[in-house]
Amino acid sequence: MKSRPEKITAAIVVSICCLGLILSYQKPELYSSLFEQVRGPLHVLTLIGLALGAFIFFYRSRVLRPFRSTRFLFTLQLQGSLLVLGAIEQIFWATGLERSPLFQFFLFLTFLYFTLVPLLFMKVGAISSFFNRFALASPRWVHSILYFGIVLLSVGVKEAVSLQIIEFAGVWLFVLVIYSPMNKKIFSRVSLTR
Repeated sequence: MKSRPEKITAAIVVSICCLGLILSYQKPELYSSLFEQVRGPLHVLTLIGLALGAFIFFYRSRVLRPFRSTRFLFTLQLQGSLLVLGAIEQIFWATGLERSPLFQFFLFLTFLYFTLVPLLFMKVGAISSFFNRFALASPRWVHSILYFGIVLLSVGVKEAVSLQIIEFAGVWLFVLVIYSPMNKKIFSRVSLTR
């Protein structure tokens, strides 16, 4: 972790996941009300993470408008819009509608994103070029390690694999990737020659 906000956010996410693991064994009823409840605190924190990620994408699009290509800016706006759609899906799910079948696909893509992308980004020039051209943030290894740690913690939860914890952690780790990716230089005005 490079910056203080990133370290604090990662510590909070890991602490919440550890708390979920402990509560699932020590106080299962409290665990259910805090971690598995549809409109519970974990659900709200997931929504906040999605909104923050969308804000970062839209903000970068606005700030980098004079310096980047239309394709780059469009991709930033598209990614922000996808996070807004994810937040809307969370809200609809909280009102009692069934989860979209895309949810399981999202979990699979998250797994691939945190496992393969850092390796491919570093080793395959065409992949890193593609990511840079289309404004796609690449996770750093520390993000991948955190992701696997949180998945392992979630699997240790007594009740069952807590998809709510994995979803919460995945969203916030994605926010950390957006905030400080391996290819951070392409998202910065400082690196541009004017």
